[in-house]
Amino acid sequence: MLGKLRVTGSLRGTIEYNEEKVMQQKAVYLHAENFLKDTHELTFEDKYNRLHDRVTLNERAEKKVAHIFLTFHPDEEISNNTMVQLSQRYMQAAGFDNQPYLVYRHFDSGNPHLHVVSTKVLPNGKMIKIPTRQMRELQVLTLKMASESGLRPDKVKTQNEKIRFQATRTQQVVYGQPSLKNAISSVLHTIIDHYKYHSMEGLNAILSEYNVKADPGREGTRMHLNRGLVYAVLDENGRQVSRGIRASAFDFKPTLPYLEKRFELNRTLRERNHLRMETAIEWTLMTKKPDWAGFRQAMAREGINVVVQEDREGKPGNIFFIDHREKTVFSGHDLGGAFSLQAIQERCAQEQKVQEEESQRHHLKLHL
Repeated sequence: MLGKLRVTGSLRGTIEYNEEKVMQQKAVYLHAENFLKDTHELTFEDKYNRLHDRVTLNERAEKKVAHIFLTFHPDEEISNNTMVQLSQRYMQAAGFDNQPYLVYRHFDSGNPHLHVVSTKVLPNGKMIKIPTRQMRELQVLTLKMASESGLRPDKVKTQNEKIRFQATRTQQVVYGQPSLKNAISSVLHTIIDHYKYHSMEGLNAILSEYNVKADPGREGTRMHLNRGLVYAVLDENGRQVSRGIRASAFDFKPTLPYLEKRFELNRTLRERNHLRMETAIEWTLMTKKPDWAGFRQAMAREGINVVVQEDREGKPGNIFFIDHREKTVFSGHDLGGAFSLQAIQERCAQEQKVQEEESQRHHLKLHL
């Protein structure tokens, strides 16, 4: 279980977002706290007016609406009553227990999760402030709450899941093998129409797992100016080792115009997996406390491979997270600054330093 609090300036928009999900049968309205009527007696206007009355008590602040997300491990089966109880404990710890708030359960991603709508404005017009230290304490609390409620973050994967997640490593293209074009074609059929990517970089992050690269040519070259595209084979170090094969030479014509249509379509399709990806990363960093290598291994056990693309000088560039369960790819840029390559490596480096210091202390004790 993980909690995230975002602040916005749109009260009506935030409530309408959740109510529309209910109308679409992608969410259910579970609970209302500190309202004048019982939970299921409230109309939309009752919900809006109660929160609006509180919001208007502070005219200076711009962002006064709290939109809180509580996310659970995808393998957990959690009742609505348990979700309400966990939301109440979280809101109390965050200092929102006396605030009016609404609780919705959503079904629009791979993770069971809640949306809670409230306001940071207190009855006296002052704002609730949550310092960084308290936010860290809230994250620790969510793990404790999950444990006390019998929620387990690390369930053993079935053998079929393990085989499915390992498939990308057993179907790599190897330069020099017979019928290279057929091998690349098999990879393209597996990826192009089935994974949700929205850029050439994202597509190449997935293809690199199969030792394949889509190359539109460098800017200024004839191929780039003519909007051409070739597919080539990479070695184990990510270097191109074969001549490119024109996209139009493959049976289903995965050309640049074709990919650009996929980019637009996938931009919408993959959004339902955004929360699962963020949760998986945060869950791994908080519960496993890994170094960099341990982080990548733990993510792989969740069916998510971490790929770091290098720039033209061979230095680490962008980081990509490839979810083979949901067939989705996100870059660190897509997810936000907290998920950039630098930010994640810094968090892993801190844990590596702690482990080294503990090892040194242990070693010292053995020799005293």
